[in-house]
Amino acid sequence: MNESIAARIAAARFICGLKGIAPDRIDTDNSGRLFVDYELMDQSTRNRVGVLTVIILDCVGGDTDQDISNQIGEHQAHSADTRWLAKHLRNGEIIGVVEDFLTLRGASA
Repeated sequence: MNESIAARIAAARFICGLKGIAPDRIDTDNSGRLFVDYELMDQSTRNRVGVLTVIILDCVGGDTDQDISNQIGEHQAHSADTRWLAKHLRNGEIIGVVEDFLTLRGASA
């Protein structure tokens, strides 16, 4: 599993967890598309997963441009999802997401 797919899975687990979806219901294909119960995730969830993936990779990954996560919230198409994530990542919740990513990345190394 490459680093970007590990980040997408960690992001999806967090976001879907907020909706009450168990992590074992989430799957990905070789291109990184995410599924819940073998169905493609809805557009809103995919957007939020994309934003959180960029944040994870900017913080601890190696394959994104520096500080892209600082700019993504300014993009009109992602501003609402960025605000939604900021609300749900307060009080240190990002630490659990990063730990999940590091575990997934380490397991695939």
